[in-house]
Amino acid sequence: MIGLISGTNGVTGTALTREQRKSVYKEAACKGMPTIYWFAEKTAKYTVEERRVMKKTALATCARCHVRLECLLLSFDYPHEEGIWAGLSADKRARLRRALQRRRLRQRASS
Repeated sequence: MIGLISGTNGVTGTALTREQRKSVYKEAACKGMPTIYWFAEKTAKYTVEERRVMKKTALATCARCHVRLECLLLSFDYPHEEGIWAGLSADKRARLRRALQRRRLRQRASS
């Protein structure tokens, strides 16, 4: 489903086409669920327990989603975004993004 195209996100060497982006939004397990579940950590409006339950629900939803990889690639286009994308927190995505960038640089250097 994911192909190498020009205009990549600079991390993985892949990017989602417009059709693939639409597919992620249409086919995602989270479609129709409250968005706050994926961004509850930074919301003071809810109690700690409510935020914990929302995060747990979001992670469980991501775990069963069949467009999780596409969601992760889409998240690399929004590196500043907080919240959960593809079952990963912003910190975990940032670590993964840095590791992928280092890998890509090593591959370029060895070419």
